[in-house]
Amino acid sequence: ASIEPYMLQAITFKTDPARLTAVKMLGELKSKKAIDPLIVTLNDEYENIAVAAAVSLGRIGDPKAISALSKTAQSGSVRLRGASTTSIRTIGGEAAVQALAAAMGDISIKVRNQAVAGLIEAGDAAEAAALKALKSKNNYERESAIRILKGINKVPTAGNHAVWFQLSSFSL
Repeated sequence: ASIEPYMLQAITFKTDPARLTAVKMLGELKSKKAIDPLIVTLNDEYENIAVAAAVSLGRIGDPKAISALSKTAQSGSVRLRGASTTSIRTIGGEAAVQALAAAMGDISIKVRNQAVAGLIEAGDAAEAAALKALKSKNNYERESAIRILKGINKVPTAGNHAVWFQLSSFSL
């Protein structure tokens, strides 16, 4: 008998340690049934539980979680943004590119590094987002764009994109 049904029940308990244990265990079990409850748990009042939910969603690896993780990657605490961005990177795929692009300008270097690494892993799919970010007013976003374009060997050498790349490089 699996402990999954018990963990799915425990995720709703009032006691923080029980919820935290359930959230972590469901991630280790890679429980597909836990995706929706874990998405709800991303908004838990207790930060450790929300962070653990983000990590568990990454372990499960279902693209269905990317939309919810994208929201916490943009508006949570630094720890939650970092865990959410890392999980989006782990899940990968087309949906992840947009979510990671949104994190390129994050104030936290840890969040930006995860976003950049994930976008480099996405390869050519990240090129459009990186080129667009060259024109951003956000220095972090432009710096991330340069790192991504170098990382995917798509540094523009002609036209407007080349000009923006050079302007971004000099302004950092």
